Amino acid sequence: MKKGASDESQRSSPAAGRTAVSDRLAQFERRQSELWRLTFFLLLLLSIVFAVVSWDTIRSLAHRFEALPIGLVVLVVLFGLYAWKRTQEISELRGLVRGIEQRDTIAPSEKQLDQLFDVISRSQQGYRDLIDSFDDILLAVSLDGQIRAANRSFADLVGAVFPQIIGRPLTEFIEEGTGDGGELAQRIMPRFLERRVWTGIVQVRLKGRNSIYYFDCVAHAMLRGNDVHGVTILARDITALRKNEARFTELFESLQEGIYIATPDDRLIDVNPALARMLGYESKEELLSRSFADLLPDEAERRALREQVENQPMVQGREITLTRKDGRPLVCLNTAGAVRDTSGRVVRYHGALMDITERREMERRLYQQQEFARRLIDSFPDLIFVVDTAGHYTYVSPRVKDILGYETEETQTMELGDRTHLEDRPALLALFAELVAGRQVFASLESRVRNKQGEWRRLRCHNPAFAISKANGAGCAAISVLFSMKPARSMASWFPPATSRNSSVWKSSSFSPKSLPPWARCLPASRTS
Repeated sequence: MKKGASDESQRSSPAAGRTAVSDRLAQFERRQSELWRLTFFLLLLLSIVFAVVSWDTIRSLAHRFEALPIGLVVLVVLFGLYAWKRTQEISELRGLVRGIEQRDTIAPSEKQLDQLFDVISRSQQGYRDLIDSFDDILLAVSLDGQIRAANRSFADLVGAVFPQIIGRPLTEFIEEGTGDGGELAQRIMPRFLERRVWTGIVQVRLKGRNSIYYFDCVAHAMLRGNDVHGVTILARDITALRKNEARFTELFESLQEGIYIATPDDRLIDVNPALARMLGYESKEELLSRSFADLLPDEAERRALREQVENQPMVQGREITLTRKDGRPLVCLNTAGAVRDTSGRVVRYHGALMDITERREMERRLYQQQEFARRLIDSFPDLIFVVDTAGHYTYVSPRVKDILGYETEETQTMELGDRTHLEDRPALLALFAELVAGRQVFASLESRVRNKQGEWRRLRCHNPAFAISKANGAGCAAISVLFSMKPARSMASWFPPATSRNSSVWKSSSFSPKSLPPWARCLPASRTS
């Protein structure tokens, strides 16, 4: 009973204290109100006395100031009204504060409790709707790993409902993908408790599934006072992004063309193994220790390449010469583009290099061979010309000027038979058609050809068996050797003799194109018509 009486006295003492304070506050307000009324009355009395005493003096002045005493009285009245209004407002505020203080002693009604419960329920539902609207996973986990809260994205991921998730250990649903989750948590937990924030990419595996997921996580400490009692985790699923990165890395590493990424200051950011092999380096790390200026020492060439890349969306097939590790040149076709930031400033270049050193060497050798064959043919004393299957001249040797008086350029507009005598032209065209059709192996005939001066010259035309070739899958040329009767003896050893002096066609079963010189099997077509 004594304990109950003491508890009752403890509960009643704050109320008694608040009652005494309220009584003293009411007494102060009454005294303040009396003081304001007294002050206003004195001001009003002084203003009236001043107006009466000074009335005659004011009227004797040159200027009219009769309204001054009346204005003073009116001003005092207005000041009194203003002070009374503000006093009333202060009294209302004090009454409101007094009511709030007295409300603590009154128990809330059932209606007020229902309203409070409804507000709390709506707040909780709004919070639940908010976190469920996140596409990312949101978790609240205690320090011992129990799930305190989770959003719908996490429930959909693990395939469980909220009652099956809340209060259960996180390890019942997911595990670290490499199997070192416990060791990883022990390693990062001291640093997390110190900094109270952690970011990183986590590889996890769902229990009962073999698929791997990657999440970009941000963890914050939940504080109670100054102590950490839990962790909130925001995790974004980046599994698809990591798979795309893996496929890109696989493609990047397996391409046979050299791939590079460089900065505007000529620093190499990344290269693939193919480029390292092309330039003779042991590894891509060794190549990355060099700069792009080491690979392309010519400053003017680098500047021109940089300007071209920055001014065009993509540079296609620009030929550049790089320097290998051993100092040898490497001729490449460069396809490059620029990557810019949001302000339009170039932040890096990326490109692909194709090694064409062997191709350029083959082209050089082929050019030398063609040049040798051309000079050899040009040195022949006989007139040599090449026509395609349509009868257009694709090559005419310089001897055309000595034999017929035409310049080589003048023959570009001529066709087979244009300068042949009308009586000999049908036989020439018929023979040409037989050769193109493949019905003739070798033929020779004489025909009259008009030179530039208009004179007719009798020439013998030999059409050897190598006239029709099948390069690129189509008949590409019919080759005829046209020369005067006298120089004909210089090539008599190449062709079989005629069966008779007046024979128009020579045929030989023993003739073979392999018996001809190499230059005659494939004449160059550098001088085309």
